Amino acid sequence: MEETVRTVQSRYRSPTDSVDWLRVGALCGLSLDAVTTGYVLATDSYRELNPVLTDLWTIHPGVVTGYFLCFLAVVWLTTRRAGWLSTAISSTVIVVMGVFGGLNNLALFVFGSPSILEWVASASGLRSATLIVTGVPLCGLAVGLLAVRFRHNQVPWRAVGVAVGVGVVGYLVFLRTAMLFGGTSAVVL
Repeated sequence: MEETVRTVQSRYRSPTDSVDWLRVGALCGLSLDAVTTGYVLATDSYRELNPVLTDLWTIHPGVVTGYFLCFLAVVWLTTRRAGWLSTAISSTVIVVMGVFGGLNNLALFVFGSPSILEWVASASGLRSATLIVTGVPLCGLAVGLLAVRFRHNQVPWRAVGVAVGVGVVGYLVFLRTAMLFGGTSAVVL
């Protein structure tokens, strides 16, 4: 019985527990992406490469703010419990939003155009929008799976399949809703 109580208690973090730096990194990376993307969209001299965010910005800047706030809330809520899902989400968000989002925008501010993602897209023969909508999330998923493997010594493949399926369906519902209510023309493929 004591072992069960300890197992359940270890899944939740208390204020006295050590900090999960992956979670902190994910929330910081997401915040960095939100701030730098807002600046890129608000400034005429820069061009946002993500077609979804560009279309949402044309509807209203508050829609993009709401997008990032919802994303921040989802990441914050889903990473509260210690476990493989928290590790996967945190490391994926660090790669997708922190590195490919925020740091790419910072590099754009420092070095100018073309951005790092534009270089990668041209080197791979893809359009920038295609790379952002498909390639970057796949890189994030791969890093998330590696982080789960290294941190937890195993990958629960069925659960990962369900989580990825829920994420893909959620993203498609988001795109469809944006198309219906906002007139966004962004397509996945």
